[in-house]
Amino acid sequence: MLIAFYSNVRGNAGTTSNLCCLATYLAIRKKQKILLWENHTNWNMIGDNVTPRTKLSFLSKRVESYHISGSKELFCRLQQKENLDLSWEVKELAEELYPGTLYYLPNRQMESSLFEKDIARILPKLVKLCKESDDLVFMDLQDITKESTHFILEHADLVILNLMQHVNSSDGIVTCKDISISKIRYLIGNYQPNSKFNVKNISRRYKIPNEDIATIPYNTLCMEAMTEGGLLDFMSANVECTRGDSNYSFLHAVGHAAEMLTEAIEEARQDRNEQVSALAMKTEAVIPIQSISKGRCEDCYI
Repeated sequence: MLIAFYSNVRGNAGTTSNLCCLATYLAIRKKQKILLWENHTNWNMIGDNVTPRTKLSFLSKRVESYHISGSKELFCRLQQKENLDLSWEVKELAEELYPGTLYYLPNRQMESSLFEKDIARILPKLVKLCKESDDLVFMDLQDITKESTHFILEHADLVILNLMQHVNSSDGIVTCKDISISKIRYLIGNYQPNSKFNVKNISRRYKIPNEDIATIPYNTLCMEAMTEGGLLDFMSANVECTRGDSNYSFLHAVGHAAEMLTEAIEEARQDRNEQVSALAMKTEAVIPIQSISKGRCEDCYI
């Protein structure tokens, strides 16, 4: 299942950090299998937020980890083969960030100037592969001017639109006409509850149902952890924290956002299953059968 994370304001809505927080929470707390990927090669990469990139961490990795080719190898396989199994490809090409649940497909050795061209060659196949998988694929998208971003938003099973509290910055994102409104959920990152542009007022202004919007507040320790590539350690240490802990309100908000996302995922799965069933019934309705009438064979259709 393909879940796209997007914002019309890069670097200010907390899109990448929101994705990382939700993914690590679901992987640790809910044991949900998730593949992380971004359609860019910018400086703020998912893997650098979740796990540290130090000489010591590289030395501690097993030798075979250096042979992981990431998205570049997946692109080659998509061009050469049909009917790939995403779960199998993840085991071979992705980095395992958390045992058995959280994986990252890095964009290694890919120049940013050529990256969009490389994606364009295989994007329909890549999207199809992700949508047909029972596992979750979280994609961090760059700006809408990129063709790959536009295509992924249009075909994703679910879109998480990341809002800023400043109303002028939110106007464009909540009125994106290229996305089906039924598959959109809204997330306000770096949330400040005392702002006059609080979640209640934003919901009222844009007519967003309460169950379709969530917030993740700013947390200094979490941001510092991501700066050092330590989000996974931070979440592991605090995911079970109780009321009264300094990080409780933050983790509680992340948990609430994760519940919104989980419910939306189940709805999307039900819709997909209904579409598959309807397609199967339609296919059966036009399968020719042989009937014998007055000594000759005739094609008839149910």
